Amino acid sequence: MNSYPHVFSPIKVGNVVHKNRIILPPQNPHICAHGAVFAVELMEFFRKFAQGGAGQITLGVTAINADPNDALAKYMLPVYDDSSHIGLTRFANMARMFGCVSAIELFAIAKIGCVSYSDESRKDDTGKNRAEVAPEDLSLDDIYAIVKAYADAAERCVKAGLDTVLIHGAHGFLPGAFFSPVLNGRTDEFGADTLENRARFSDLVIDAIRERVGHKINIEWRLGVTDLIPGSPTPDELVWFVRHIQDRIDLVHLSKGLHNVHAHAPIMFPALYVEHGLNIEEAAYIKQRVDIPVAVVGGITIDQAEEAIAAGKVDMVAIARGLYADPNMPRLAKAGRADEIRPCVRCNNCINQTHQYLHPVVCAVNAEHGNEVIYRLSPEPKASRRVAVIGGGPGGMEAARTASERGHKVVLFEKEDKLGGMLNVACIPWFKQDIRTYIDWAARMTMRDPNIEVRMNTEATPEMLKAENFDEVIVANGGSPIMPGFLKGKKNVAWVGEVETGKAQVGDKVVITGAGLAGCEAAWALAEKGKDVTIVDMLPQSMIGQGGAIMNMTYLKNKLNELGVKIICEVKVEDVTDEGVVVCGKDGEKQVIPCDSVVVAFGITPNTELGEKLREELDCEVVCIGDCATKQGTLRNSISMAHIAGYDIL
Repeated sequence: MNSYPHVFSPIKVGNVVHKNRIILPPQNPHICAHGAVFAVELMEFFRKFAQGGAGQITLGVTAINADPNDALAKYMLPVYDDSSHIGLTRFANMARMFGCVSAIELFAIAKIGCVSYSDESRKDDTGKNRAEVAPEDLSLDDIYAIVKAYADAAERCVKAGLDTVLIHGAHGFLPGAFFSPVLNGRTDEFGADTLENRARFSDLVIDAIRERVGHKINIEWRLGVTDLIPGSPTPDELVWFVRHIQDRIDLVHLSKGLHNVHAHAPIMFPALYVEHGLNIEEAAYIKQRVDIPVAVVGGITIDQAEEAIAAGKVDMVAIARGLYADPNMPRLAKAGRADEIRPCVRCNNCINQTHQYLHPVVCAVNAEHGNEVIYRLSPEPKASRRVAVIGGGPGGMEAARTASERGHKVVLFEKEDKLGGMLNVACIPWFKQDIRTYIDWAARMTMRDPNIEVRMNTEATPEMLKAENFDEVIVANGGSPIMPGFLKGKKNVAWVGEVETGKAQVGDKVVITGAGLAGCEAAWALAEKGKDVTIVDMLPQSMIGQGGAIMNMTYLKNKLNELGVKIICEVKVEDVTDEGVVVCGKDGEKQVIPCDSVVVAFGITPNTELGEKLREELDCEVVCIGDCATKQGTLRNSISMAHIAGYDIL
């Protein structure tokens, strides 16, 4: 039963009919370096979205004018010469196989303003925010060369059979920078003195494309509903702009923020701390005042998509990370199986890898994302095996479900009366509900799997496992909180998990030892309750929040600052007294930080004893995964290790 009739209703955009309203927005997964951009790895990456039911898939960050020798250009998909048509044609044909619209983002970087992936905001000498490519840095010859490059690239896309080109005019990139009175410092006919002059560059780009290819291809325009800085284009100016170009384009695609303002990252790529669908209402303001279809992006759930489209707030939705987590989201939702959709936890590991490190994309909850070819080339199991999984946390459940999908019979042993492990603690704060949604999904899918027998309140022993003659044992019994000996037994000291679950109470003045992700999130939760919170750590300020993506940590640090949480770095905790925490700085000087309670968030240490014992006593293969096998205790590491463990049983 289709529970989302508006999402799955067809829509005609320009000359192209979309089978549904779901768009995969522009993606460059950094899987293939320049020169091998359409190798099978990249095709397989995109194929899963087309086959999974998305109405449109979009190639992203495709350079129309880059110097191929430029260091950053090597990470971008090239459409600046005719050789690109081979890969583009393959991409278009693949999308067409699955009834999917093929689109490509045309991206101008210019020789003097390549994209910056710095974690600092870019400003000029006067303190003004800088665009990715500042309009005033371009000569008239530069401007007309870039305009021609857009038209050349669009013509290549038409020849390749693509359906849509998207012009990136948001986030401080060229078209948007020209339209912004803050970012545009020109004083000529492309200056910011009138709306017409601010729109002149965009006019030239659109007209050049239409003159070259007519309406053989759709033009989609990415626009920011706000740049989130003072002096940004107003909503009514944006309406004017869309109405100004709407007869020459086919769809406007709305987001917000500037790429080079560090604080905007968790809004452009909404962190789990940010509300879902944060751009919908602003998009609705524009939608009500223009005459072309409007799409919106921004952490949108499938339920929000249905509600927004049904209410006439938008026509289409762009979903990236939700499709990363489960590329089959559209097919499952349309089939009435929405409760089977693997939820995105908005950890932003995916964006962190590609944008911060220029590494291949990953997904914390979908281990095969970005690794499609590796998994597809793995051999099929030779037989169905009996598999024991010890531990019902996220890793144990992932290993069990993956082994089941591969045809094996699984027994999952969980010593507690609830699945989820340590994540049941991690998801307690209200701002971690995406984690709660994921754990509920994982437990639901594990419990309903006919090939998995779940034994709650059962602690697996070597004798028990020997008696049942398993072919493979996967150990996922997690880790234990690190509690230094000098802190044990002190009445005013508690582990962070005990505080979050309410097993331990704290006073009004709290010191948290450890500025990792757990410590910072606990500080937020306690500060919101009115506690006076201080965090101390041996790490320097730049390393606070290890384990979290930089855009999520940006939001978290800003929130802690807003709540008045104090952070003292590069000090070592040496003791806890009735007066407070004794710390020692790099210079050897000691000080006492007064407090009523101390919350310990030093992380966890792997529980290795069981795995080592089972390897000694069992004749079968024993594999340890997740927190019991690594000190890098993140959800991503746990899921990736668990998935390969369940997959690689032959």
